[in-house]
Amino acid sequence: MPSLDDVARALASHEKANIAYSGVHALNRLGLSTQVPTKAVYLTDGSSRKITLEDGRTLLFKKVAAKNFAYTSTVMQMIVFALREIGEKALTEEMISRIRRILSTVPADDFHADIRLAPEWIQKNLMDLMEDQQDVHGPLKPTV
Repeated sequence: MPSLDDVARALASHEKANIAYSGVHALNRLGLSTQVPTKAVYLTDGSSRKITLEDGRTLLFKKVAAKNFAYTSTVMQMIVFALREIGEKALTEEMISRIRRILSTVPADDFHADIRLAPEWIQKNLMDLMEDQQDVHGPLKPTV
């Protein structure tokens, strides 16, 4: 039986639409939450709809602005969606530490291309985290 992810990606490919994990799903995928989402919700630039599979599983596609799919890095995209879901006031030190580790995997060029797409409060937080990393590890270099 295919995973919901496989089904969602196949549907998106068939419709030539982009999809991304919703905030709650992004939190789980990044290891920022141990809660497994009960609904498979994806953001899309295609049509909004709910699909119920024969086995009772459900996929929900929510239409969002095309700019949400302009990210170079899917990791950066997931971080931004996850932070939107968490909210500025609910960030814990453990989450910040995890995000810092995840950011270390994002090529510097991708980070700088994508940071401008994030809401202002997320930009500030991520820039602060990157500056902290540069202080500890020296300047970040683009990966080849």
